[in-house]
Amino acid sequence: MLLCLVLSASACYAHKLSKDIKDYSPEDGDIIFQTETIPRAFAIQAVTGSKYNHVGVIFKKNGRYYVYEAIGSVQATPLIAFISRNATHNRFTVMRPKEELNDFELRNVRREILNHLGKRYDSVLGWSDTRMYCSELVWKAYERGADVQLSDTRSLNERPVVSILERFIDSQFDLPNVDRDDHVVSPGDIARSAHLETVFSNY
Repeated sequence: MLLCLVLSASACYAHKLSKDIKDYSPEDGDIIFQTETIPRAFAIQAVTGSKYNHVGVIFKKNGRYYVYEAIGSVQATPLIAFISRNATHNRFTVMRPKEELNDFELRNVRREILNHLGKRYDSVLGWSDTRMYCSELVWKAYERGADVQLSDTRSLNERPVVSILERFIDSQFDLPNVDRDDHVVSPGDIARSAHLETVFSNY
């Protein structure tokens, strides 16, 4: 009986997801945004003032679409699994370059991402390539692979945060070891890019 209930719930859940997927046609290089309802994600929103706190890039691999993202480590997550995370309520936004990338540029963007596969998540938000956080991965892939600078980069010192929020943010990131003058880019910065346009959103 319990198994039947689980399967029934899963079928309804899959139907809801498939409806959203049906309304969206993925393309290589698409940039996908989420709003995760977890403490670290809220900390990102507190700093950036954006509803988005996670971002990745979509590419097809072996006939299936994956989201390349920095979450725990840089990894490829099946698109359906990315969308169906419990902490996101199945909401996502997809943006695409206003000027279409050619095949050469797309290959270079993908190659840049693959160069970072397996790297650990960067909790000190450094700009080196030793570790990666989600928006840094996307920004660098486009800048190095297609010569498209999706947004300006701003240091933490250029992002005003009230002290009570800073204490919360410090509990989620290693702020004492963050270089406050280093380059930082956020999902919100990329979402506001003049180079991108929204092709799908179910917010």
